Amino acid sequence: MTGIRTISFLLLFFIFGTLSGQPEGKINWPSEIELLGKELLRRHSDLFFRSDSATFFRGLERIASESDGLTLFQVSVKLQQLVATLGDAQTRINYHFNIESRLILPIECYWFEDGLYILKAQGDYSDLAGKR
Repeated sequence: MTGIRTISFLLLFFIFGTLSGQPEGKINWPSEIELLGKELLRRHSDLFFRSDSATFFRGLERIASESDGLTLFQVSVKLQQLVATLGDAQTRINYHFNIESRLILPIECYWFEDGLYILKAQGDYSDLAGKR
């Protein structure tokens, strides 16, 4: 369990902690992403237990090469999508605190066999809960 917590902390630290001192738009993404890959490999006990290392590192290189002009949130989501391919639910990029609350729908949905349903709705939309 300690290893998992360490990895989660590292992901948070390397993606967000080290960036907080840098002015917006001045992030050296290729360097940060390379460091993330090295640290994941060094600190995770079995990083590629369900995936291919070559594919993962090509993905990191692709994200680094496409990162120019993207926001912190956009790069974070791309990194999370790639990290998710590792198949380890405990290893993730926590980007949620970068989501602008004014852009979030005030509902929670779930896709059941017969379609998409609203499970929860906030405020003025509370009457939508349970609807398809």
